[in-house]
Amino acid sequence: MHLSCSRRFPPYRHRDSYPRLDLEPLLRSVDVTCRRERNKFGASYHYSRLVSMSTNSSKSILLILLIVAVTAPLISSSTIRAASVKGNPVPDPGSIHRTFWLEGSAVGNWNQTRPASGPLISANDGDNVTIMYNSVDSYPHTWFIDVNGNNVPDAGEISDPTVANSATFVNFTFALKVGTNIPSTGDFTYKCSVHPAMMFGTFRVQASTAPDFKIGLSSSSLTVVTGSSRSVMVTITGLNSFYGTVSLDSTVYPSGPQVSISSASLTVSSTSPISSNVNVSAASSGTYSTSVPQGSYIVTITGTSGSLVHSATLSVTIGSPSGVGGPSSLALIGGGIAAGLAVVAATVYALRRRTRMKTL
Repeated sequence: MHLSCSRRFPPYRHRDSYPRLDLEPLLRSVDVTCRRERNKFGASYHYSRLVSMSTNSSKSILLILLIVAVTAPLISSSTIRAASVKGNPVPDPGSIHRTFWLEGSAVGNWNQTRPASGPLISANDGDNVTIMYNSVDSYPHTWFIDVNGNNVPDAGEISDPTVANSATFVNFTFALKVGTNIPSTGDFTYKCSVHPAMMFGTFRVQASTAPDFKIGLSSSSLTVVTGSSRSVMVTITGLNSFYGTVSLDSTVYPSGPQVSISSASLTVSSTSPISSNVNVSAASSGTYSTSVPQGSYIVTITGTSGSLVHSATLSVTIGSPSGVGGPSSLALIGGGIAAGLAVVAATVYALRRRTRMKTL
């Protein structure tokens, strides 16, 4: 099937209006062939030529795009790598997940910073931290935070036993939590457990900047006389622009005293703390109930707001406080026996005295 077109289309002209590609010989050949066949078949070469040029131009454009797509990641990768090696590790954007890149060298220290210490690593309490470390000198390297300064990863310290002995990075990710895997905020030292005296740097732990709340009690201990009750105050304080509802709950171990919270749901903001009354009762309830056994108990008050959970503990002693309140049952029994003996002794003495007087 042949496509025909009107003779108003001129022969091949204006080739300068198309992109200049090295296709001149091919186009000239097509032009000559079309001229020869035009009278025979009555078909215009112009449409065929446009289709041909469009196809070749598209192929050239696709080739250019393919080259750009292949080289762009290489350029970007080399730029990021240079930034991570020459300066301090650059954390990922945001305050929740921070990533640090370290190149290990026994002679040059982390990231070739010798004679200075390795790059400063700084994170906030509650952050997720990723340490990417490798070996550029082919020696084995590990990474840990030496809290007690003994150059050895101990139980409870943040450490990764995975050995890096090549340029391939090891991915070590952990959640930084003060009081759980790091004792407090402040500066600590991270090291390589294989070369602790040669590969070290500062790991700085800062207070969290995320919205949160804290819970506190007006007293950490409470003594309740059997049959009575006493109270303490629980206070919720918002931190870092926190605003939300905190639900309060209590547990007692071992079971015994009854605990009640006056307001079990508090709306908290960072502008001012808010408190609720916690009552601990050692009174028996009901006609046939037994009294709360004397002894020591632990009351835990827990505050929950979404994924945030904090608690405070109260030590409770059931019984009479030292020097306060009525005597114990043993004291009453002992006092009764002593009083009885005193009465008997007085009676015997009086009878003997009367007998002597009659004899005289």
